[in-house]
Amino acid sequence: MLAKSINLNTRVLEIRDSMTCLSVLAIRMFSMSDVQDWHIHLRCGYSRDGSSIILVNLDDARAKNSSYDWKDRTMFTAHDYIEKNFDSLNDGDVIDVEFILGETDKKKISERFN
Repeated sequence: MLAKSINLNTRVLEIRDSMTCLSVLAIRMFSMSDVQDWHIHLRCGYSRDGSSIILVNLDDARAKNSSYDWKDRTMFTAHDYIEKNFDSLNDGDVIDVEFILGETDKKKISERFN
């Protein structure tokens, strides 16, 4: 039996940096049902405004709910950017850390097109 969709607001994204390409899942912690409200907001304490984004590295399943919890510039910069721009991002978008930091003037394209 297949489980019902949980209807969380998510994006699958590609993080790029110098010699780095990571697939991630970004999850907006905002309830869309009474069950989610209980677990997400009441039990676990995530903000009701949906500003918290959990970022999951799909290669190794490491996950953080704050950009400040990552201990490297790639994930910190990407997570911070995703938190600030979640609504304008689409599945498959590239989060180019070098471009965000102004180290390059041309945004990288997705590895899936190479």
